[in-house]
Amino acid sequence: MSDNQSEIFKGLKVLELASVLAGPAVGMFFAELGAEVTKIENPKVGGDVTRKWRSKGENRKGYSAYFASVNWGKNHVMLDYSKPKDLEEVGRLVSESDIVITNFKHGDDLKFGLDYKSLSVLNQKLIYAQLNGFESDPKRPAFDAVLQINDSVASHSFYGTDAVRENLKKLKGYNNGIIELQGGTCVRRNRQTGLACELYQ
Repeated sequence: MSDNQSEIFKGLKVLELASVLAGPAVGMFFAELGAEVTKIENPKVGGDVTRKWRSKGENRKGYSAYFASVNWGKNHVMLDYSKPKDLEEVGRLVSESDIVITNFKHGDDLKFGLDYKSLSVLNQKLIYAQLNGFESDPKRPAFDAVLQINDSVASHSFYGTDAVRENLKKLKGYNNGIIELQGGTCVRRNRQTGLACELYQ
């Protein structure tokens, strides 16, 4: 990647309220292209759950390679949404951000007041990017493995080398992340009105 490519989003502030794969992948892509990305993690569970998702043979100290693969280049902040002071700090960060990335479990965005309608009041120019695996059934869990099984991709995991199987584990999450990044890029480049908008993947 050239220096010019890595600065496409220089000056852009992205707030990541997401965990596991698809959401963090979007944040990583923005960071790679020069944006300032701040990732919020839950201290109650030791941060993003993938910090502990170590493969066989990985060093038990520090965070996992899985976590590192989609979370480098970001500022990491531990905040508990259930605490008013922490939630107030999230609101402050939202007010200063250009884009918010979320992949909340169904209902959690409304529970904590972190849905598009609530946050757009704090920032009228906000781009709110929400990732959801099954638009027709938002309550349905959508981990990468579930999406692969739904699309029959998982069957390929029974063949090939360990490396092939490992890469397939992240295929759908990365794909969703790339689509969401493209949407954010289009909105960023073509925004004419200066109004908030919501992206749903």
